Amino acid sequence: MRAADLTLVMSHALGKEMNAAGASTAEKIRIWQKGVDSESFHTRFKSQEMRNHLTNGVPDTPLIVHVGRLGAEKNLDFLKKVMGGIPHIRLAFVGDGPFRASGVPVVAARAGGIPDIVTQDGETGFLYTPGDLDDCLSKIMALLESSELQQKIGAAGTAHFWASMTLLLDKCFKGESQGRSHLFITYSCMGV
Repeated sequence: MRAADLTLVMSHALGKEMNAAGASTAEKIRIWQKGVDSESFHTRFKSQEMRNHLTNGVPDTPLIVHVGRLGAEKNLDFLKKVMGGIPHIRLAFVGDGPFRASGVPVVAARAGGIPDIVTQDGETGFLYTPGDLDDCLSKIMALLESSELQQKIGAAGTAHFWASMTLLLDKCFKGESQGRSHLFITYSCMGV
């Protein structure tokens, strides 16, 4: 990868890993978050049947969805504490990506690459201090208590996600090409 003109990584944390490992230099590393097809994963496709299934037939029950892969570093036992702090809550695990671009509000730990996605805490999503149950619960409860806040945060997160993706690509290809007829770019998603 050292020969690359540009190395795209999914987070600042991964960029630091790549730089520390000598795989690329800091000035050649740019952040490029995973894209999601916001048409395929739009909230208009919400399924009452799936909500009934996930809440065991009680669709008005608060539902928390963990979006991401299951790994020890994700500290998923913390979710057990979260569930203990909110009566009658349900928890679902799904794969990575779609919720960020589908208008669903996000509450996530301020760790790893997440602050690269939820960049404006309280506006494009909520970030809590890892391991701080009270911080996490207060942000979840704020969303559960206000459908207006859910819509506002969800819409702002979606808008910010796509605007930042477009801006990054524009900067990368205009700023890095510097009159060259081609650009050798690598993309790495290892490690995180």
